[in-house]
Amino acid sequence: MPAPTFDDLPSFNIPLEIADKGCCGKALRAAEFLYKHFGLSPQMVPRTLIVLGSGLGEALVIKDEQAIDLSEIPGFEGLPTHPTHKRQLCFGSISGRLVFVLRGRIHLNEGPNDQAHLDRLRLMTEMFCVIGVKNYVLTAAVGAIYYALPWWKRVFVPNPLGAMAFIDGFFTQFAPVRCGRSAEFACKEGLLDPELIQKAERVARLSGFRTVRGVHGMIIGPYFETWFDKLTLAKLGVKVVGMSILPEVDIVSLYNDGTMRVLPVGLVTNLDRGRHSDKEIRAKVGGAVVKFADFIGGLLQVIG
Repeated sequence: MPAPTFDDLPSFNIPLEIADKGCCGKALRAAEFLYKHFGLSPQMVPRTLIVLGSGLGEALVIKDEQAIDLSEIPGFEGLPTHPTHKRQLCFGSISGRLVFVLRGRIHLNEGPNDQAHLDRLRLMTEMFCVIGVKNYVLTAAVGAIYYALPWWKRVFVPNPLGAMAFIDGFFTQFAPVRCGRSAEFACKEGLLDPELIQKAERVARLSGFRTVRGVHGMIIGPYFETWFDKLTLAKLGVKVVGMSILPEVDIVSLYNDGTMRVLPVGLVTNLDRGRHSDKEIRAKVGGAVVKFADFIGGLLQVIG
């Protein structure tokens, strides 16, 4: 099948307020490149993007997989390699559904004061918004902090270590400055579909996961927060913390036309007590890859 010419490209999804601000040019060029590179047609654009977090980069088998390094896509020039995130975009099918899969992400904490890095971080999600992806499954390793509460308030709370956490809200007051530059009042929770979360929880339990649900708090990471930080966040209702997911949600919220959904999923790899390392986190996640692959296969059957 010949690749489409630029004259064949569809009308991409660019809200007027973003186009007026002139901040979508890189995303448009990247979307055009992907459309041609993968030989897409309007009917072939996947409805779902899956972002694989720490330790999950090789968790999924993709049928008829086509892959390209992010650094080869316009706008990602100069993107450094990462020792544990492959940063590769894959196109193919899982459980009979066409998908885009990002094997590893770009993190904000790698260059929070570097505008070029922030632009690439924004582009990582925005190019999919422009090309027409509707469902965003954002996975990451997270830490559970509600154990910071006194024992008599958590005595009936099951140990969440190893559980799959479904995020139903975001606490942003302690989050670092992120990369959205327009529509700054776009609602994040408007992207969360309670019915989809319930379906995903059922699929996770059938795949062998224990599940928890709650608010996600983003921190700059990867630092060990003080005990008072954790206690404060726990008292404010935050259940899990991490240093990703929210930047992607920020960008999707700028493009939300009422048809876009985000499913943020965390694998709980550590609690609020004790030290932990990236190596240990990846090892814990790695022990769940078979269950995770089964979960994604089942999720794609219900996500629509």
